[in-house]
Amino acid sequence: EITKEESSSDCRIIEGKFKTPMETHLPGLVPEAAHDAYFQMILPKKWESEDYKPVCVHLAGTGDHYYWRRRNLIAKPLLKESRIGSIILENPFYGKRKPEDQVASALHNVSDIFVMGGCLILESLVLFNWCEKEGLGPLGITGLSMGGHMASLAASNYPKPLVLVPCLSWSTA
Repeated sequence: EITKEESSSDCRIIEGKFKTPMETHLPGLVPEAAHDAYFQMILPKKWESEDYKPVCVHLAGTGDHYYWRRRNLIAKPLLKESRIGSIILENPFYGKRKPEDQVASALHNVSDIFVMGGCLILESLVLFNWCEKEGLGPLGITGLSMGGHMASLAASNYPKPLVLVPCLSWSTA
């Protein structure tokens, strides 16, 4: 579901949400606050080619709540310098998806990080399939630290060619 669309001088920003497949496959495991997956897309106002519309999914590192950091430090420069669109996915247990009784990024249980990973893998697959349906591609996925580790897991579960750029994932995650 697309919830918001706006246009700035240099890009189009689209926000949306969908139900996490993790709740469908393992009901009751995902906290209610994380049932909806939220994302923000940063796209060019006009693609240079109808056959080449590259998009990269960006996963959050530890403590990276909401979209601001990835949008302004990664997605907008990537669009400006290389004409690559971005999808910024909000992690479960972060930002809008954080349970009310959770303080900052401190998960209640060690098992919550496995729930987060399962959600991010499946949600990334949803986004890749949606991008393909919309005629976007080639596709890629990246993340910093924990986000890079989660990107590696998501990429290894996608059955088609995909660019993977995990940053600091093996040294810090």
